[in-house]
Amino acid sequence: MWRLLRKLLNWIIGMLAPRRWDPDPPLWSPPMALKLYAKLDGTLANEQDGTQTGAFEGANADPSYVAGRLGQALSFSGVEGDKIVVFEEKAATKIAGEITISVWWKTNETFPGAPAADPQKEMITRGGGNLSFGWEEDNVENFVWLRCYLRDSNDTAIETEYRDDSPQPGYRDNAWHHYLVRFKPSTGPSQNDGLLNLWVDGVEVDNEDGHDLQDLKVSGVSDHWCIGGRKSSTPTYTRNLVGLGDEVQIYDEYVDNAKIAELAFPPASADPVAPMAAHYYHYSNAVAPQCCAANNGR
Repeated sequence: MWRLLRKLLNWIIGMLAPRRWDPDPPLWSPPMALKLYAKLDGTLANEQDGTQTGAFEGANADPSYVAGRLGQALSFSGVEGDKIVVFEEKAATKIAGEITISVWWKTNETFPGAPAADPQKEMITRGGGNLSFGWEEDNVENFVWLRCYLRDSNDTAIETEYRDDSPQPGYRDNAWHHYLVRFKPSTGPSQNDGLLNLWVDGVEVDNEDGHDLQDLKVSGVSDHWCIGGRKSSTPTYTRNLVGLGDEVQIYDEYVDNAKIAELAFPPASADPVAPMAAHYYHYSNAVAPQCCAANNGR
């Protein structure tokens, strides 16, 4: 209940904040700080870095290329230990501050109900668990949560989450959905001004704004970005998520709401590094969060 009250208060504050209509917006915006862009159109290339290519790692056959949300996509089996996509982190993709992760996914993933542990299925992970973006079933409350979990260099953890099982199957309805999470660190100890929010199909469904994490944990030379599951030490491949993944984009900044709308509602042919179309109505502050979804919050 307290989480819902806090979200409602944040929404009221956002609505009461002074707003300014700009009658003459720029015709385009400069490219965002895109660091990793995996189109998954028949290749595992990082479109932002001509020298970097991902790899299939794990057991059994490679995920197959199929028709995607934009161009092609990869079809993942969801079987524990099967192959996922792994990009080893280079200096350019070792993000320790602001971050935005955008991905399209189509899944009908199911969970066992009343599990002994907390089953987790991941779209995107970093390192051995420093950042996880996917679904988790809570073995105490028996709810399924769409969530992003991350931790800082002190191993302090935080997550933003949305209850995704009421009504069933939530976003796991075997249809394409756009998922985005963005993080901005707190400006200092006990400042509690950090931002962390979760978006689906261009709508904010949860936030943990007001957090105190001051960075993102980077584990050194062994860090990696994974699509479709998680790579741990040894290595082992776990938390495999069934379905189709497409258009993975990772930015080293907290993108604005106009960019979120562009990512969630792309034209027939989309290029994230091309100039954006004009947004004829925009405000000097962020759009008030859609905080009061009926099935959101614990």
